[in-house]
Amino acid sequence: MRLNGLIPARFLVLLSHLTVLATMLWARDPTIKACLPLDYTDSEYDDKDIEFIVGLSLALGFCVLELLSFMFGLSMFVQSQNLLSIGAHFSASVALVYYLIDSYGCAEFWWIFGFCSAFPFVVEIVVAIAAIKFNRRL
Repeated sequence: MRLNGLIPARFLVLLSHLTVLATMLWARDPTIKACLPLDYTDSEYDDKDIEFIVGLSLALGFCVLELLSFMFGLSMFVQSQNLLSIGAHFSASVALVYYLIDSYGCAEFWWIFGFCSAFPFVVEIVVAIAAIKFNRRL
């Protein structure tokens, strides 16, 4: 079965996820304040800020590495990886936009990170290793 349009869709969805993550990293102050109680201290703010920067940096790094693996062709023609990546990164883009608009707590970010950034990255690594080591596509 040939699914036309998966390659450009995956590229666009990865770029949208990267754009939302960069926007969140740039304007993280309202999100951090939403994670804290009304009477927070500076040290609590700094701790949440570092936690959020680490999470966003990891998500950005995972997306960039996944995009590079895709661009080098290691997983470009693996249809199952394309579908998984499109679904995960589209879900991440939509969820993170709602996260920004509604100012959810910090715990929700880690759920989005786990399912929509870390999981596709791990699968991408497995596909890339299989493509390099075994010189075949999964």
